Amino acid sequence: MNHQVKRNNSRNGKSKRQKHMSATNKKRLRMMALHLAYVRLRRLLPPTIPPQKSMSEIEILQQTLRYIVFLNNMLLN
Repeated sequence: MNHQVKRNNSRNGKSKRQKHMSATNKKRLRMMALHLAYVRLRRLLPPTIPPQKSMSEIEILQQTLRYIVFLNNMLLN
C-alpha cells in the first residue's frame, strides 16, 4: 500500500519540497488572517493609557472580555 501512495504522490507532480512550501504558505496566510483579526478587534476597544501602548494577543482578548462585561452591565443597569 505504501507503494501506491508514493505513485499517487508522484502522479500529481508535487515533490516533498513543493508540498512543504505549499503548507508553509497556507500557514503564513492563516497567521496573517489571524493577525488582521486581532488588529480589527483592537480597533474596536476603547483607547489604552498610554495610547501608543501595543497589546499582546492575550491582552487584546482579556481587554475584549472586560469590555463586553462592561457593556453588558451598562445595558442591564
